[in-house]
Amino acid sequence: MSDIKIFVFYHTSKPIFSSEIFQPLLTGAFAKKVDKGMIGDHTGDNISELNRNYGELTGHYWVWKNYLPSCKEKYIGFCHYRRFLDLKHRRSLSRRPLCKITYPEFTKYFQALKAEKAYKLIKGYDVILPKKSVFKMNTREQYLAFHPAEDLDKALKLLEKMYPAYKKYADAFFKGNKGYYCLIFIMKKELMNDFLAWSQNLVKELSRISDYTNYNNYENIRTPAYIIERFFNIWLQYQIAEKGISVKEVDGFFLTDNVKKKKRLVRLIEKIRRFFNKKRKTNKAASLTLTS
Repeated sequence: MSDIKIFVFYHTSKPIFSSEIFQPLLTGAFAKKVDKGMIGDHTGDNISELNRNYGELTGHYWVWKNYLPSCKEKYIGFCHYRRFLDLKHRRSLSRRPLCKITYPEFTKYFQALKAEKAYKLIKGYDVILPKKSVFKMNTREQYLAFHPAEDLDKALKLLEKMYPAYKKYADAFFKGNKGYYCLIFIMKKELMNDFLAWSQNLVKELSRISDYTNYNNYENIRTPAYIIERFFNIWLQYQIAEKGISVKEVDGFFLTDNVKKKKRLVRLIEKIRRFFNKKRKTNKAASLTLTS
């Protein structure tokens, strides 16, 4: 048994990546066919039917209710089908939280990752995260550029009512311009349980006083997930300041396809070809001038 289990959330069942560390989990599975080797979030105690609004939060709920109570691993993590943390710690020079990598490259890279080596990297830390994202505007302005203000304001009022000790951390976060996004992280099991209980209770109460039925674009339909994505930072800052938890940042990957890579290669080849054609014409013209 590994000391680490990382659930990889999928919204379609192909392609699937799995290993001794990574466990694929299909969200919104109540309305989908679940391929062999995957877990569906529609089994056991679940809220799979809320996936349209909740996104990966239905996967969070499934892990919280069905896996955490009896799991033996010391660390539990979440990644997405396109977003992964780098547990081989190759120390890239990129300032971006997530570096692009093709699926074949990624598969080769991670199939060689052994649980023992990954555990050695994170052992002693409470939370493992990608690098922070930094915006040119404050966090509230960045959120409102894509999502409705009404639900965010409701969520902040709920937070103050349900967890008043977190308010000052919420105020500081939304006035700042940095944060951890995409809900990809690894935590000690006890902390993960705390975060999931905290976030699921919040989103449940928010859904009781909100109406998402009139939303018709992705950014609005998935409002609960986008709010919890921000609120994770509030929860984290509280844990750091009040409980002294330790955090480790690592690089991350964003899976892309071969087509984009090939297009870049084609453009490069075309640029080189034009360069040599131009040089050939210049040399030919110079040769004609000399002979005349």
